[in-house]
Amino acid sequence: MNAEDFRKYGRKMVDYIADYLENIREREVVHKVTPGYLKKRLPDEAPENPEDFEEVFKDIEKFIMPGRTRTLDYFIILTYLVLSFCEEHRPSTTVFQRTRFWAALAALLQVISSACSSASASRLQDFLGCPLFLLPCGFQACNAGWWFPQGKVEAPFLGTRCVMVTHWHSPYFHGYFAAGNTYPSILGDMLSDAIGCIGFSWAASPACTELEVITTDWLGKMLALPEEFLHCGPGNGGGVIQSTASETTFLCLLAARNKIVDKIKKENPDIREKDILPRLVGYCTDQGNSSVHRSALLGAVKMHKLESDENLSLRGDTLKEAIERDKNDGLIPFFLCASLGTTGTCAFDNLEEIGPICEAEHIWMHIDAAYAGSAFVCPEYRHYMKGIQYAETFSVNPHKWMLINFDLSVMWIKNSSYLVDAFNVDPIYLRHTNEGKVPDYRHCQLAKEFEKLILDDGRFEITSKTVMGLVCFRLKKGNKLTELLLSEILEDGRIYMIPALCRDVYFLRLAVVAERTTSEDIRFSFEVIKTCADKVLRSSGDFKEDEPVFVDIDLSRKKPTQPSKIKTHK
Repeated sequence: MNAEDFRKYGRKMVDYIADYLENIREREVVHKVTPGYLKKRLPDEAPENPEDFEEVFKDIEKFIMPGRTRTLDYFIILTYLVLSFCEEHRPSTTVFQRTRFWAALAALLQVISSACSSASASRLQDFLGCPLFLLPCGFQACNAGWWFPQGKVEAPFLGTRCVMVTHWHSPYFHGYFAAGNTYPSILGDMLSDAIGCIGFSWAASPACTELEVITTDWLGKMLALPEEFLHCGPGNGGGVIQSTASETTFLCLLAARNKIVDKIKKENPDIREKDILPRLVGYCTDQGNSSVHRSALLGAVKMHKLESDENLSLRGDTLKEAIERDKNDGLIPFFLCASLGTTGTCAFDNLEEIGPICEAEHIWMHIDAAYAGSAFVCPEYRHYMKGIQYAETFSVNPHKWMLINFDLSVMWIKNSSYLVDAFNVDPIYLRHTNEGKVPDYRHCQLAKEFEKLILDDGRFEITSKTVMGLVCFRLKKGNKLTELLLSEILEDGRIYMIPALCRDVYFLRLAVVAERTTSEDIRFSFEVIKTCADKVLRSSGDFKEDEPVFVDIDLSRKKPTQPSKIKTHK
């Protein structure tokens, strides 16, 4: 697909999306298929040759989005009844009468289908087996048995064209807390996918990181969160975007676990972590989301479910009794997941009662407000938030009420260092000169090959075997000059690279990640590296050119002569 094809089919896709959303009320909301339905319809092997997008679009209509709209169903049933009548009385009608009937029926079909969406009209033609404008000739096909097998009319019940998608955005979808959706959100996803940056650090994408900081502060202020939760607040707090509230709960539990383990080990230097973990216990209400218990299982800690009151709210006395009981049993309470708007009943825990207890017992209180949190934009709902100042973390899902496409969950934390310390992965290739000035998120790396040009220049050496698309190289002169080379490259600014350190060998990594990168781009990057190397080597004095030396760093050796310092992140 080239740019022109993208423009062409992009317009068609936008039209399809708009048509789908504007007419979603007409669609049956719930699927009518059984597990394994799609496997029977698709080949076992992936296609070896590309298909035209028109064919792909037909497959979407055929295998993913079939199912008739309500208007179309009424229309087809009417057509079926008329056809059944004609089939039954075919011998008593003349050719002239049947011709007039089909012409009248075709006109009726055109009128009703014009009131339907284009997708509905297409499905109508699929059911009838021919384009609408050919219906006046339909009597000939009917007489010949072409339209219906053996000339028999079969009832068009929904089993013949099953609904395969549950339409979460339908006004008639009343099941789960539905995900949001708006045209601006869809357009935003399109632009984000096109830019395709991975914002795992400020240096990797400054706009990505800074926009996240600003917008999470905007949202935090809209929700009237305490200043301690904001990047612009007085402390070390701030918001960060996650995928789901379940993921957020898990992260908070691990951060709380790391905090309490560190505290205990500092107070008792001889105690081992494996002796602490079995004693840790967390709490949640019996109305809480099941993800809390899954988080505890993954975090290898106990989670006790506490009984809620008659209003399905967790109260202070219940929590206090549980803490005292567990402490008497030798357990260490460390975490509480409170709920504001539970999944099952939209119940609210009493933060004003349980918050002070958590503070006194040094228990990390996380507030899960995935659904109801969006309502706190409205002042009349903020009474549910009383006691939020006792929380360490707070999360809400804008992809529910705030009309943002799934997935988007935002969490705020009072002290971000607890989260950073719990998940600290700091290899040299993720470092940059602005560390500490802005927060960094997510880790990702991809690469392409570039080895040959390096091998053709006698001033460089390959430091490890080139695997897939990543090339690791350095100046033969050693670590210091290679470090100066990187500084020169970054100062030049035409390309961007990062270093790594393995067994005291400092080297540069060149990774090609853009889909449109060509060999010409690679040569340009190499010319930049060569120019910068010239400057560094000239400033360092004489340098004797040698043949490229391949340094085979065997990472599989159990006892290396020098300890490895490289850290990797998958």
